[in-house]
Amino acid sequence: LVRWAFTQDIDELFAVARPKNQRAIATATRLGMQWVGETDKYYNLRLQVYRVRPSDLPQ
Repeated sequence: LVRWAFTQDIDELFAVARPKNQRAIATATRLGMQWVGETDKYYNLRLQVYRVRPSDLPQ
């Protein structure tokens, strides 16, 4: 699904997860996403932000 998303004219994908949600964090990491910081921009919660770009994916 991540590879398909990059065929849709986008440059990067983001995911947010609650800091204690280890399953969500593990999923983002397994998908090749990198931690980029924290935000309180969404849902009035402090969230971890993960990002993946096409160049981050294995060939």
